[in-house]
Amino acid sequence: MNIADMTKEQITLEIAGFDKAFEVIGRTYITQEGMERYKSLQETLKAREITTCQICGRQIKAKKGFIAHHGYKRPYQEGWQTASCPGAQYEPYEVSSTRLQEFIGEMTRYLTTQQKEQADFLANPPEEITKFEDRGAWNKGELKTYKKPESFNPEGFASYRPRTYENAYADRRYEYKKTIKAVTAELTFMQARLEKWEAK
Repeated sequence: MNIADMTKEQITLEIAGFDKAFEVIGRTYITQEGMERYKSLQETLKAREITTCQICGRQIKAKKGFIAHHGYKRPYQEGWQTASCPGAQYEPYEVSSTRLQEFIGEMTRYLTTQQKEQADFLANPPEEITKFEDRGAWNKGELKTYKKPESFNPEGFASYRPRTYENAYADRRYEYKKTIKAVTAELTFMQARLEKWEAK
């Protein structure tokens, strides 16, 4: 039987048969063709034991049939990283694409929300913007609220002055742009994985 068409159980049984033959008659009496098949069986079994996360595509062990806990970095150079991947504790990509489909739906809705918020933000600059100033790894920063100047023009303003409405507006505008770009890249990556998916 062609190894590619065999199930994991069939491969395991045939390998066990080879192992038994090695014990009884030794490897010396196994033909070269037989040894090549034995090697191919082992390589195929090893490849099928590799499991990947539905969401991030990393090779993660699937204990008891579910992907183990792991972190997740967004597939974009400015993407953020989370402590827990949304694909953790779900079946691996080799078995199911259900979680991948769910997450694509979640991210599509999130992208739509961000795009609407961005459009409203640009069309109607808020009267106040609150942001953390001087925030760092060892400093929580100071929460400050800035009121929009009467003369504020979103089409042309100096954003380089810190602790001003203009600076806070520019930062918020950039955050929308960065988030939308990151989520778009993320969706492209996941949709491509979904299109290629097939149960193994």
